[in-house]
Amino acid sequence: MPELMEWLAERGVTTVFKVDGDRIVEHWKAWMVMVSGGPLGTDSFFRADLWHSRCLP
Repeated sequence: MPELMEWLAERGVTTVFKVDGDRIVEHWKAWMVMVSGGPLGTDSFFRADLWHSRCLP
């Protein structure tokens, strides 16, 4: 994951990854990624909420 974050940063993208332990316990989508800047522009961002089973091998 650090390589991906570095690759995005080199392109001017700000990235936040979050894992919420409470959401895992409650069987909600626990992983969240937000990106902004770079090719998205200054007024846009992208957010995705994911199940932990999709994020871990």
